[in-house]
Amino acid sequence: MHWYLQHVYNHQEVRELLGRLDLGNRTKMGQKGSSGLSRAVSAFGIVGFVRFLEGYYIVLITKRRKMADIGGHSIYKIEDTTMIYIPNDSVRVSHPDEA
Repeated sequence: MHWYLQHVYNHQEVRELLGRLDLGNRTKMGQKGSSGLSRAVSAFGIVGFVRFLEGYYIVLITKRRKMADIGGHSIYKIEDTTMIYIPNDSVRVSHPDEA
């Protein structure tokens, strides 16, 4: 028995879902703040998460190069990554050695 449902979204479903999220996150007329969704970074995958002195960061693959095809599957080499701070201001404590 499976305790989860698995669904693979196609490109059209992803666009529709992002459109609904964008619309739902827009502020009402006259209010300051978010205007919906905006792309912060394009990524090909998640390497993992790391915790430093001030909190957690997500490590994303931002550049890749196709190296081979094995059994119909593409094999990529990671060319570049980026770390993005995952804010949680309720527990964030500034630390001078974070940089």
